[in-house]
Amino acid sequence: MQLFGDLNVYYYPNKKENPYKIVMHKKRFNAEEIIFENNNNERAFIDNEEKLMNNIIRAKTKIRDYAYCNNWEYFVTFTFSDSNIDRYDLKEIKKRISIFFNNYKKRKNNDFKYLLIPEFHKDGAVHFHGLVSGINNNDLHLFKLNEKLPQYIYSQLKEGNQIYDFTEFSKRFGYTVVETIRNKQASANYITKYITKDLLSLPLGTCCYLNSKGLKLPELILQDYGGIVPKNEKIYENEYVCILWVQDIDKYLSIMMGA
Repeated sequence: MQLFGDLNVYYYPNKKENPYKIVMHKKRFNAEEIIFENNNNERAFIDNEEKLMNNIIRAKTKIRDYAYCNNWEYFVTFTFSDSNIDRYDLKEIKKRISIFFNNYKKRKNNDFKYLLIPEFHKDGAVHFHGLVSGINNNDLHLFKLNEKLPQYIYSQLKEGNQIYDFTEFSKRFGYTVVETIRNKQASANYITKYITKDLLSLPLGTCCYLNSKGLKLPELILQDYGGIVPKNEKIYENEYVCILWVQDIDKYLSIMMGA
């Protein structure tokens, strides 16, 4: 029987299947200053690569939380044109599109929101994938089969899917692909795949995603200490935590706390 220490339970109101996340901490650690003891009982800091890996893990958790807890309309891909912006300069791109999004929110729709993750082409150029909501309909151009289109957009249209261009963004920065989200939970899981080892090349302290202010996070509904990990359950586990997603929170808490 496996014991655990701290327990946190979070509720995700927009997640229809298994909306409760139970996080069982195996041991305490400071995420900002992780240390260990070597064979000589000397305290040593973990290396930068491991710190960056911990940053990636935390970023994936936060992105999944944002994705689950907010209502999103579109999955988007933003690609940049050399004539409009230096598409190799991530810092400059993030700065300029943040200004654009903030202005768009003020001018067009106060409910506009976004969650974007950079990805690097083989040559180092940057593009973004992410979730967006609140684009005004008159700023969306529906692509048609008689237009000159990339193969991906053409194939999606042939299958009957609607693909749009976010024209306000495109005329300033480059190219967009905007797809209506058909499965919200699948989109929330899928978006985290773009947090990859490529982002380990970013300088320490660089945030590896871009999000609008005021996004909702899961509600912490319970904190406790001590218990057992339920047997025969599908649990995500690493060195520090066990995580279990459940539909009926009362059932599992009674098992964990030995009731």
